[in-house]
Amino acid sequence: MNKLNTINCNLCGSKKNKTVITTKDYLHKIPGKYSIVTCENCGFSFTNPRPFEKDLGKFYTNSPYFKPTIFKKSVDVNKGIKQFLRHTIFREYFNYYPTEKRNLLEKIIVLPFYLLTKNGLRAFGTPNFVKNGKLLDIGCAWGLYLNEMKQTGWNVQGNEIDKKCANWAKKNLGINVESSPIEKSKIKDKFDVVATRMTLEHVYYPKTVINSAKKLLKKNGELIITIPNFGSNEVKIFKEHAYTLQIPTHLNHFTPKKIRDLLKSEGFSKIKIIFWSNDHDILKPLNYIENERDLTTKEKILKSVFKQKILRRVYFLFDRASHGSSRMTIFAQKD
Repeated sequence: MNKLNTINCNLCGSKKNKTVITTKDYLHKIPGKYSIVTCENCGFSFTNPRPFEKDLGKFYTNSPYFKPTIFKKSVDVNKGIKQFLRHTIFREYFNYYPTEKRNLLEKIIVLPFYLLTKNGLRAFGTPNFVKNGKLLDIGCAWGLYLNEMKQTGWNVQGNEIDKKCANWAKKNLGINVESSPIEKSKIKDKFDVVATRMTLEHVYYPKTVINSAKKLLKKNGELIITIPNFGSNEVKIFKEHAYTLQIPTHLNHFTPKKIRDLLKSEGFSKIKIIFWSNDHDILKPLNYIENERDLTTKEKILKSVFKQKILRRVYFLFDRASHGSSRMTIFAQKD
């Protein structure tokens, strides 16, 4: 049994909190029960008690993520019609490829596809283009996002604590990736964009990461964060079985309000949140439940409905409109 560390709130330092969810490690299947608490002073939710910082690596041993084979298929830009659509959308609607002439006809042709994919592209963390722009990804894993941004004209650099990931990105993608905690980074450059995608929920000190990102941004630079939404409909419906909880590796559980509060307190403004989900967020919880017991009538109906791709898409539209999606991508400007 791994020893756990009981902490005060990482945002305000308060000792007072209440348990809101108790669950287990459904993803990595490491034995034990874990709790999410909510600070009674500031309202931030976090895993407590949690693994000691030095022991966190043990909980990623069987992770289905961080596999280079997942990304090898994504390294090459799609050809043909898809490449034309993507290229034109980036040029006409995100100001990419500044040396190319704008084409009104092509802009009109791709408009329906832009409207269909706009939320997904923003959710991925696509920033508006900056000529000769520099982009840093904190917690870049194997470099999928950096590679995509590199192909669209950004000067990219990564930061990744896992040396295996960092070395793979260097060797296979030709991307410079520093392997160290971001608060101990030796990076001297200033960046137009700093991204941290599905990372902030994993770090021991989220406030420190935000502050480190701010120091690396140019004035009016853009911070892009992707994190699970603890205020999601998924959590409200499935509670301890919610897929995006993923404790104990997820240490921090942000709602839209709390991430806004944190960014404002750290000197960011013009905060915009894109809400999104994927199929795992509604299919995995039902699998977790079914592995423990028989589904209730209500759960059987949900499973039957969510098996249909078109109905999942309709549900996701409702999720997004109600700001109840399981994941959030946040854009914020450094003051």
